[in-house]
Amino acid sequence: MNLSFRDWFFDRLIWVLMSGEWVIKIKDFKYSKNKRERKLFGLTVPNPDNDGGMIYLDKQRGKPRILIHELGHVVLGDMIDMEARDRNKTTKRIDRWTEDQVMIFERLFYSCLSAKQVSVLKIFIDRAKINLRSNL
Repeated sequence: MNLSFRDWFFDRLIWVLMSGEWVIKIKDFKYSKNKRERKLFGLTVPNPDNDGGMIYLDKQRGKPRILIHELGHVVLGDMIDMEARDRNKTTKRIDRWTEDQVMIFERLFYSCLSAKQVSVLKIFIDRAKINLRSNL
């Protein structure tokens, strides 16, 4: 079996979701109490007690591209943060620089995914939406 890097890396991203350490939740950011969240399409919140956390996707705007972006934060976050510190950026500039690097990853990686891989991401989002409805 000869996997391309894209396929191998996509499998690693899906493993992050399948392992159960990171859970996708749907949130209506548009009506968030926190004004800064109202413009968000997604948000990654690590759990300080373990290696996992929550990936929040917006109810309307949470699409496969946004899920790839948030998975980029999960998988590449520490490496990008270390590089930012090596470049002697201030805390505020580290956050912006990190976000810019993840956006570059999102744009490049998402554009090379196959239709089947995008549909796999949609399945994870649809399951999260079903869980949202069942919890109401």
